[in-house]
Amino acid sequence: MRLPATAVLGLGLLAALLPGCGGGSDSTPSSTAERDADDAPAADAVRIPPLRAREITVEHLRRAVLRGLGRDYLGGTQVGPPSFGLCLQRGLRAELDEENLRSLALVYRRPSGQQFTAQALSAMAAPIGARCGGRRFTPMPIEASIAFRAGHLPPAGIGSRLSYGPYLGVTCAQASSTRCDRIGIDLVLRRGASAVTATVAGRELRLRTPGLHTGAIGRDWVGFLDRAGLDRRGGPFEVVAAARRRGTWAGYPPVFVPVELEIAYPDGSRATGALPRVSLSPGWG
Repeated sequence: MRLPATAVLGLGLLAALLPGCGGGSDSTPSSTAERDADDAPAADAVRIPPLRAREITVEHLRRAVLRGLGRDYLGGTQVGPPSFGLCLQRGLRAELDEENLRSLALVYRRPSGQQFTAQALSAMAAPIGARCGGRRFTPMPIEASIAFRAGHLPPAGIGSRLSYGPYLGVTCAQASSTRCDRIGIDLVLRRGASAVTATVAGRELRLRTPGLHTGAIGRDWVGFLDRAGLDRRGGPFEVVAAARRRGTWAGYPPVFVPVELEIAYPDGSRATGALPRVSLSPGWG
């Protein structure tokens, strides 16, 4: 896939003007604050345009995200080794396959989804930045995340059976708390079903109806996982607690888990499929 001409031209011209910044080592003391800033959530003050009510292709969305990344670099750090911005674009392009784009598009549709999308993109871009000459030169991908407003991707696979979700969230009563170690899943089907089974990161549970999103019997389904292992090192639901606040998690670094669905319909037909990367939200409801 060719990069957008405007982004390539802009980054190429900028790279020609940039001074050489040496190797990509991030171990210097002066880079510590920059690394911490990279790990911070996106700012709340960014004005987010609404999601457009139109269907777009995966290629359309990929190009929009890469153009946004180009704007982030040109309007942000503007420093780094020669051709750093172009290298970053090319690296992220390779990561933005259909699976990852669909996962990120679902994240964007969540409450505060743009911030979480920016955080997820930042996690993807950081190792690319390191390979390109320095993680500390990688900008926060604000414009790249806002590009997900371009429209809806057409449903594919088991996702074509859903009109909402699946939404995964930590169900603790206190905001951002993980101490209850409980996760909920809610989804809405396009047509009524008689039974739905979800396997979340290898753990199977039968969902019940009505769920909590629309409350439509047979279409809205919900279920809960106790003792999920939110603080279990190496577990599929492991979250990284906020600094100096044990037992709390605000959604960053992002957590993605695989979800498999089996849907049984009243006419005896069944549908099964997998969603490899469903994002976990720090809240519920």
